Amino acid sequence: MLLGSDGGVHVQLDVVGYQFPDAVVDDDDGPDWDANWLVVSGRVRAAGGETWPFCDPGLTTWEAAEVAAWLERAARGEVTAVQAAGGPEDEVDDEADERPFWWDVLRERGWLVFLEPCLSLGVSGAGRRAGAGGSGVPTVRVLVGLGAEWAPPPLPAEAHPWRCVELEVPPDQLIRAAEDLRADLSAYPPR
Repeated sequence: MLLGSDGGVHVQLDVVGYQFPDAVVDDDDGPDWDANWLVVSGRVRAAGGETWPFCDPGLTTWEAAEVAAWLERAARGEVTAVQAAGGPEDEVDDEADERPFWWDVLRERGWLVFLEPCLSLGVSGAGRRAGAGGSGVPTVRVLVGLGAEWAPPPLPAEAHPWRCVELEVPPDQLIRAAEDLRADLSAYPPR
């Protein structure tokens, strides 16, 4: 799936396999987490031109399906805008005098987050991209948070870095991204 914005800013995520392709699934025990972790290959170009690749597990088959459904809801305007993306790592809990884990801050702000702190998604509103005749094309301002192994290098030894890439994309691009992700998942279904 590819989400791209003006200026070459983009986030591309492709499911390339199961983390444990030879995992033995025991249907009697319920969902098998180890059998359902996916390896995702990604390429990112943030505003300002910073680029980085990654290839690491970070979503389960169920979570990847949830991303596709979220993209479709965002395209239809059914995702509530989240609080600002900037600075979850700077917030301090005054009572405990400590910083909360940034993943918890994002969750509290309404972001879609997953078990691993690699991907988070939010919408910050709607807009219009300039078009022919001055009418403009409707867009959705999508926030893609990339953390842990999916964040830009270098990965610090004791911290969990996080970067937000802001994209302004037309709804049809979100639908295509959902379709592309589902196509990837057809080769790696839940097991």
